[in-house]
Amino acid sequence: MLVATLVACVAFAAAASAAPRAATAAPAGAAAPRIDPSGPHGACGSTSLNWSGYSATGGPFTSVTATWTQPAVVPRSREHYAAFWVGIDGDGSNTVEQIGTLGYTSGGHSYYEAWFELYPGPMHPITNLLIRPGDVVTATVDWTGGAWFKLTLMDQTTGKRFVSPPQSSSGARQASAEIIVEAPADGAGVLPLARFGLAAFTECAIDGEPLTAAGVSAIDMVTSGGKLKTATSALSADGAGFTVSDDFTAPTVTAKGLQRRATSGWTNAPVHVSLKGSDGTGGSGVAAVYYTLDGGATQTCSHALRVSDAGSHVVKYWAVDRAGNTGGKRTRYVNLDLATPVSAPGAVDVTRAGVRRGARLAVPVAVTDALPTSGSVTLVTRIVAASGRTLAKAIRTGVRVNATKTVHVRLTSSLPKGIYSLRTRVTDAAGNVQARAGRATLTVR
Repeated sequence: MLVATLVACVAFAAAASAAPRAATAAPAGAAAPRIDPSGPHGACGSTSLNWSGYSATGGPFTSVTATWTQPAVVPRSREHYAAFWVGIDGDGSNTVEQIGTLGYTSGGHSYYEAWFELYPGPMHPITNLLIRPGDVVTATVDWTGGAWFKLTLMDQTTGKRFVSPPQSSSGARQASAEIIVEAPADGAGVLPLARFGLAAFTECAIDGEPLTAAGVSAIDMVTSGGKLKTATSALSADGAGFTVSDDFTAPTVTAKGLQRRATSGWTNAPVHVSLKGSDGTGGSGVAAVYYTLDGGATQTCSHALRVSDAGSHVVKYWAVDRAGNTGGKRTRYVNLDLATPVSAPGAVDVTRAGVRRGARLAVPVAVTDALPTSGSVTLVTRIVAASGRTLAKAIRTGVRVNATKTVHVRLTSSLPKGIYSLRTRVTDAAGNVQARAGRATLTVR
């Protein structure tokens, strides 16, 4: 049973660790029960003040085993604890034969230990195993006959193993078997639970069979006021796996390459959309980022999405974390215009009275766009002399396409009789520029 003796062991182990650790003093007093004695147990959906996971009752049971990846606990200045273990007894009995790992925080740092315990005896640190976040560990408790047990912890990541000498547990009844995430308790009650995100247990077995064969019940951890602290998932399809999570916050997605509206942010080159999920500090981690394009099938975003077809495309996206929290769907757009607009001025024939200084020469200009997705264009109209010098120019924005517009070019000097060139060029909102200017003649008589 992880109780006051555990806190004392934390202080002991700190001195032996290579990393600098702040030792924590053992609280005085006896241990409180690890399972809330007032809570219902033995039925699926039961709750506990400091247990979460699966328990089977009605033994006798002879063995329990599970594999998990050591979660990282979020550093805090105060002491917080999260223990991960397998055991025999404890649910409805006064003894527990258990082995596992511990993540705890102190002084703004996080630390990790391996340990075993035959409660009500003291907890023993396993000093030859240096546990780190991400290590895959397998823990097993075996009854070997009489009151004797063997406890094994294998760090599959480092290849190191601990096997206890034969351990005697007086009063053991083998009445229950469990795989648990625990907030340890001391004489004053349940200690603060360290944030760990998600613990995924696999290859779970009781007496060599999947958990379903043992008739296990799920346990969720709650506060004294009944608020959920950790949630235990349903068993996997093979009956040998489940998760425990303290993550109840939905993940978010950061998007690049998208526009907020279908009418702005047009571009004229293929767009690479990046969708990156985040689950925040202490979250369970993003399981997947999903999206739909133009109402199509839901797809998993594993790399940048390339959009190369012209038009305004609707992208909806969201994320799901490993604890099963689903973020809200967001809608954004890719606005891609690949068509180049064209302008063509009409010929103009005027007398000298119409081209005096300060006059506004009316020039008809037809503007067309084969795929006018980006809407309007900017139209530049120039009067050019035979020498190639621009004599007057007008710039008009917001010109609608596929229509003929009258552009008024204000003259800064009078034009003598002769033949001039009218030249027009348009640029759309996506940046497509008319390659060759439209041309017509201006005749001044």
